[in-house]
Amino acid sequence: MTHEDLVELHCHIDRLLMEQGEYQPLELLLRQCRLTYADYEAWRNQHTDLLDEALFGDIAHIKTQLKLAEDYVQQLGLVRHSLEIHAWRNDNHALLRFSSDAEFNRLFHGLFRKDDTDPQLDLFLDSAATILVNAIMQSLVNRQPGQARRQWHQLFNQAPDHVRLGGLERLIEASEYLQGSVHDPVGECRWLHEEIAPLADDILGKDSRNLMVPLWRHLGDALCDRRFDPDQPRVHTSFTAAQALEWEAVYKAVVSEPGWHQQPVLIKRCFAACHRLRWLREKLMAVFLLCWCCPTDWESAILEDDPVLARDWHAFEALEPELALEYFPTWLLLKKPELEKLMSEGVNPQVVYPTHYVLVMELQQQVSMQRKISTRKHIKNKYPDLFLHYMQHIKKMENG
Repeated sequence: MTHEDLVELHCHIDRLLMEQGEYQPLELLLRQCRLTYADYEAWRNQHTDLLDEALFGDIAHIKTQLKLAEDYVQQLGLVRHSLEIHAWRNDNHALLRFSSDAEFNRLFHGLFRKDDTDPQLDLFLDSAATILVNAIMQSLVNRQPGQARRQWHQLFNQAPDHVRLGGLERLIEASEYLQGSVHDPVGECRWLHEEIAPLADDILGKDSRNLMVPLWRHLGDALCDRRFDPDQPRVHTSFTAAQALEWEAVYKAVVSEPGWHQQPVLIKRCFAACHRLRWLREKLMAVFLLCWCCPTDWESAILEDDPVLARDWHAFEALEPELALEYFPTWLLLKKPELEKLMSEGVNPQVVYPTHYVLVMELQQQVSMQRKISTRKHIKNKYPDLFLHYMQHIKKMENG
């Protein structure tokens, strides 16, 4: 594993710890797009026996990553707890195995959090009402709305003034929503996004996706023929598919929209999807489009999940003399000439490429020395600051 790979791994883990307060290998595999949520669902529903068979990438490399991740979080002082994962089916709560490889299986079935050394028991946490609340939460996470409803009635009879009673009922009602049709896509999208999703996050934490993914998928099915409306950007399958963690569906929904490369919301969704899918060319093109077509909507925060590209951006910001945002793609091409072949294979005929980008692309290609000299002269005359950075890069390369 390279140093950059290790930095990226630690970055993913740090983000997970910041967002969730704990580390679980499943979350890392999902974030790295080594695993799709749909395959995870199939495993929980016992449609497949072993989850490692659904992983993307070299298995030995992934196993090494999980081992390095475990070492890292233990160095941070987090304590490992063994994690059992059971099937979701109502009639069968079988214990599931991740892999037939004992060590790989052990690595996956771990949960790391800070050690709780407080020996005192909280009587409230051991109360019958709290046990019922936890049971309802588990039923919602396990997609058992009927059981959750029965447990809710027990909670209502025991503790009608419980602080969680109303919120749990709304989540149960949301899970029952799957049985009906979508009559008001705009209103139901607002309801899911503004009311149910935040409530599920508050009550269920990271496991809220087990409740929310089917809900977003259900709404997305009703939006499949709806065109993108900039005034209602969430009422579109690119948004619902992103909430359902279906990244290929996000990409397809974006690029099927006429003029998508001029809509900053769609470009950002395209970037997020391609980053999760590890599609480098399409991801870079999304960044380039933001720089060229939608500079006023540029947010460097979109690069936070990509430590390599984030470092490139910080280096670009520190340039002297500084360059305008539209030059970031061109400067990146100067810094990494190996990108020329990759990006030339994905030329979009609908995009108007800036002249300086086209010139640098030409400079990186295998053309005659006379053509290179002519192109350099053109860049020097028309883009002197860019040419200065080009020459600095050439000197750096010559000096090793």
